[in-house]
Amino acid sequence: MGRLRILLIEDDPETGDWLLDELRRMGFVVALATTEREGRGLVQPGVVDVVVSDIEPHDFAGLDLLREIQRVTPAPRTIVTTSSAAHPIALEAIRLGASAVLHKPFGIKHLLTILARSLEN
Repeated sequence: MGRLRILLIEDDPETGDWLLDELRRMGFVVALATTEREGRGLVQPGVVDVVVSDIEPHDFAGLDLLREIQRVTPAPRTIVTTSSAAHPIALEAIRLGASAVLHKPFGIKHLLTILARSLEN
């Protein structure tokens, strides 16, 4: 996975900083957006390989962002994170093209496994 370019979209400062530090330490090129709007501006063709985006049950703007990501050519792989495992919005994210749903709390090893699987498909 070497120099994979990852965009994190996470509004929780602790989680965002933790993911940013861990992924950079592993050699990934990582950018952090703390708002959905900021994330939209960073998703451009050929700039990002994978988007890891927080999506909450009330966050229908997150689904709009996912739709926009899927229109980028080539579309980056997208992993959505959520603290609400069984919520229909997570299922809708998969239907809209997310590669995977990662349930919070998660460890960095679990994220790496999901990243690898997403890139295989």
